[in-house]
Amino acid sequence: MNGRDAAHSSFEWYLTIRFYVVPRTVGEAIVIPFHRCEAALHSPALRLPLTLSNLRISPPHRLTGGGRVFSTIRDSLTVESTSSEVVIAGPGIVSLTANMTTPDLGCNPILPVSATATLSPVAAGRALRVNLELSPVAERKGLAAKWFYIAVTSATDDEEE
Repeated sequence: MNGRDAAHSSFEWYLTIRFYVVPRTVGEAIVIPFHRCEAALHSPALRLPLTLSNLRISPPHRLTGGGRVFSTIRDSLTVESTSSEVVIAGPGIVSLTANMTTPDLGCNPILPVSATATLSPVAAGRALRVNLELSPVAERKGLAAKWFYIAVTSATDDEEE
């Protein structure tokens, strides 16, 4: 049992997706309210999709300060976020994060997992859906399981219009 009480075992699920966003029209911001977004994990080991909570989209941040006092500051000139939305005024990197706690689902750490994120910008004709196939990672550094995805290509939907 590895020192854990089976009656109180739980899993912490975390999802982070970083992507580069370019508004179609110069000077026209993209606004994405978090209540119009969703993220989920799917696996043969999970009977239902695992819909994550605490979804946020934010620009990158960096450490500043020195000595014993450090803080983080926004590291983007074109992306800002609040507790309820992200505003993308120009090209920039954004990070979507979501998480949740579940009981120990007995998920096999070597089975593949897929992640789905759906973002619905204000005044957009359709939602943006991101589907990622994740692969298990052998080196888990004390985690029960870990999956990873690295994108090597970019895509646009220009040809769909």
